[in-house]
Amino acid sequence: MAYSISKESQQLLCEIISQISLTERRAEQNRIQLCRKTSFNPYACFKRLDFMNTNQIKPESVVQFLKENDFFVQELTTLFNKTFQKEFLNYQDFLNLILPKTDSELREITVMKQPTKAAIDKSIDYTLAQLFNLEYNEAINLERLKIRLNNLYNAHQMFQSIDSLNNNILNFKDFDRFFRRNGLLLYEEELIAFFYRIDLQRTGQITFNDFRRMLDPIQKYEQQNSNTGTTTPKQAVSQPKNQNILIDEFGRSNNAGQIVFSRNFSTSNKKKFQSNRRVSSITESLQTTKVTENLFNDEQRFIDLGLEVLKLEMYLEEIRLKLQQQKDFNSMDFFHFIDLKNKGKVNQHEFVYFLEQLQIKNIDVIELFNYLDKDLDGFIRYSDISEFISPFNISSTYICKKPAKNSLLSYSIQQLFSKSTIGLIQLLFNQWNENDKIIKLKKKQFLNEQNLYQLFNKLDLYKKGSFNRQDLQRFFDINNVKDDIKLLYKRLEKSNKEVNYKDFELFFIN
Repeated sequence: MAYSISKESQQLLCEIISQISLTERRAEQNRIQLCRKTSFNPYACFKRLDFMNTNQIKPESVVQFLKENDFFVQELTTLFNKTFQKEFLNYQDFLNLILPKTDSELREITVMKQPTKAAIDKSIDYTLAQLFNLEYNEAINLERLKIRLNNLYNAHQMFQSIDSLNNNILNFKDFDRFFRRNGLLLYEEELIAFFYRIDLQRTGQITFNDFRRMLDPIQKYEQQNSNTGTTTPKQAVSQPKNQNILIDEFGRSNNAGQIVFSRNFSTSNKKKFQSNRRVSSITESLQTTKVTENLFNDEQRFIDLGLEVLKLEMYLEEIRLKLQQQKDFNSMDFFHFIDLKNKGKVNQHEFVYFLEQLQIKNIDVIELFNYLDKDLDGFIRYSDISEFISPFNISSTYICKKPAKNSLLSYSIQQLFSKSTIGLIQLLFNQWNENDKIIKLKKKQFLNEQNLYQLFNKLDLYKKGSFNRQDLQRFFDINNVKDDIKLLYKRLEKSNKEVNYKDFELFFIN
């Protein structure tokens, strides 16, 4: 029967688990960003941190490295030992820290790079510092929660409160059940990220030693190191006397990765038990890795799509700005040239004729017309055209200050505008068409409805059924993309209101 702890402690434990999961997801995005840089070389970065040239990274080296990148840190020897479970990091430890866990292809490509001691770029230097700083700051934040929880219950009692089957092992279902019992929901991707950080042996199960290492505050960790072989009354747990099952203070145990508190196995039973566990663990681990990789890949593809949209939209913005700076250009004149019958609106046939007059070919007219027709009533109005040709940061008031030449229909395009202005108009429409083709290709990767829904849930942080520009900006900030995403949000065609799932889905389908 599961041990019962107070509601306050359960909520606090849920908060710690969620925080660990969030830290791992942020760290993974940082690792992917680092390894995707073409000039990134892991050995060069390792030597960058090996100030004493001893083939070791020590805490004081990390402190100096962070300070050089303008991150404020204090002395972190104990934190370093607690986080990495070592007094220093060798090259293999460093690789385990910086290589992606979910993108096996990127991991392999990075490992295969030839070692070099060449100087590293500032952007790589800063991204690597961000990764260490993330580990440091999150460990500090978690420390406060751990101390509060440790004052209420010991690790064994909390372990038993989650272990509903009382089999001394915690799996996905145990944590899911524990969260639901507290009226909370731990999404699959969050749970997978949590296991990546705590389940060091990749068995798909968390042992008591893994769990205790996760919850013990640093102060308690220091006491354990100073009193080797001594445990506090709160941590007193009967350990197996059989010397064939080895358990150390960091949670490494037998090959099966399971802690058994008071059972002794015969050699044959132990081998059979380990064999069965190994098969099931490998299967679950592979499934976990596949699901996690898909999730992180979806997020990364969306980030790549967003950055691609921003890059293409910025180029369009430059063209729009140059067009508005032309002395002979006026948006009202431009619209009157399109509006042949002077009705104040343009249908699809009139729009096709306008493109022919401009000698714009090989363009998807229907796609462009639908993009301009915001209210989908089959007509394009002046406001639609003005929005399309105006830079995002220039108000319509400024544009309207330019006087229109004439609203009569007798003017040809050559009479209205100079060759350079006509060239910019042509470039604007042609470039939009090219941009749309590129974006469409990238959007095809998201046609899986389940992937779209999971991605929407990541953006809908407060679970209100929609997200706004601030939510979208926050998502990109979390993933270390500091660009202003207002142009991406404009591309979603929802400049002034929230984006629900239907709008979000239509963006990828259209």
